Amino acid sequence: MSNTEQTGPAENPYPNGPTKGFLPGKMYDKLKWIALVFIPAFAAFYFAFGKIWDFPRTEDVVGSLTIIGTFLGTILGISSKAYNASDARFAGQLNVYNTVDEAGVVGKTFQIDMGNTDPWFLEQNKELTLKVNPPGDEVVSR
Repeated sequence: MSNTEQTGPAENPYPNGPTKGFLPGKMYDKLKWIALVFIPAFAAFYFAFGKIWDFPRTEDVVGSLTIIGTFLGTILGISSKAYNASDARFAGQLNVYNTVDEAGVVGKTFQIDMGNTDPWFLEQNKELTLKVNPPGDEVVSR
């Protein structure tokens, strides 16, 4: 076996999932579920049963839950905006080149550049997002 062959996956660089903005991926996903599903559902549950069964301070509890949900939603929105504005969401690049062959036929060549991404790590994902770099004015011979 040569020194260039890789026999297995390298250590996962993102044990908690890729970073989404300033939050680790798994933490982002859990907080998003809490903010978008759990808190509104629990607030509705507490409000409905609080009125039926006369729970104490129903409006105060539901108001507090709403404030917490709004705060989490804001933090997640800021994190998501930072993530989407960065190149961190891309696993690599798709470079497009204008080409011409020996017969003068014009075409395009596509090259995938994975940068420092470990190819063994890629197979653990369900999706692959590449940044597309459109061709410039330069024409490359095939």
